[in-house]
Amino acid sequence: ELGGMLDPVYKAFYADPDFQAAFGALFSLISGAGMGYLVTRDVAKDPAWIRRHLSDGLTAKLFLCLLTLALMWATAALSGFPDRKIQIVMIGALLMLAETILRFILSFFQGLRWMWTVAIWNLLVRFGWLALSLWVVASQGDLFALLWVRVLVTVLGLVGSLWVLHARVQRIRRELDLKAAFEMVKSSFPFAIFRLHRTVYADLDTVM
Repeated sequence: ELGGMLDPVYKAFYADPDFQAAFGALFSLISGAGMGYLVTRDVAKDPAWIRRHLSDGLTAKLFLCLLTLALMWATAALSGFPDRKIQIVMIGALLMLAETILRFILSFFQGLRWMWTVAIWNLLVRFGWLALSLWVVASQGDLFALLWVRVLVTVLGLVGSLWVLHARVQRIRRELDLKAAFEMVKSSFPFAIFRLHRTVYADLDTVM
C-alpha cells in the first residue's frame, strides 16, 4: 500500500535522477557566494558588523538570486529541455534560493552564538518539510507538489527568521547601497572558493 502511495513520486523523480539531484547544485555557488561564512566570522569578532552586513547582504542576495534564476532558466531553455523539466528546474531554483537566504539569515544568529535559535529554527523548517511531505505522499501528489511544499515551508522559515532578526537584533535599513553590497560579495570570494571545493568533494559522486 505504501509503495502504491509513493509510486507517482518515484516515477516523477527517478525518470531522470542525476538531473534532478545535480542540476541545481551547479548554480548554488552564485547565490551562496560564501556570504554566510563572512557574516559568522565578522559578527563573532564584533556584533557591530550586523548593521552593515544585514542590509548590504540582503541587497547582494537579491541581485545574486535574480542572476541565478536567469542563468538557470536560460541554461534549461537553451539545452532544449521539455517544458515539464524546465518547470522542475525553476521550482527547484526557488527552493535552493530560499534555503540559501535562510542560511544567510541564520548566520547572524550563529555569529552571535545564539545556537539554540539556529537549532530550533532548522528543526522547525525540517519538521514542516516532513509533515507536509507526508501529507503530499498520502494524497498521492507528484514531484511538483513535493517541491512546492518545501518552497512554502522554507519561505515561511525565511520570513520568520528575518522578522526575529529585525525585531530582536538589528532593524533592517531600507537604503540601497550597491557599492557596499558589491564589496561584501568581493570580501566573501575566498569563502566561496572554499564552499565550491567542499561542494565538489561532497557531491561529485552525485553527478558521477
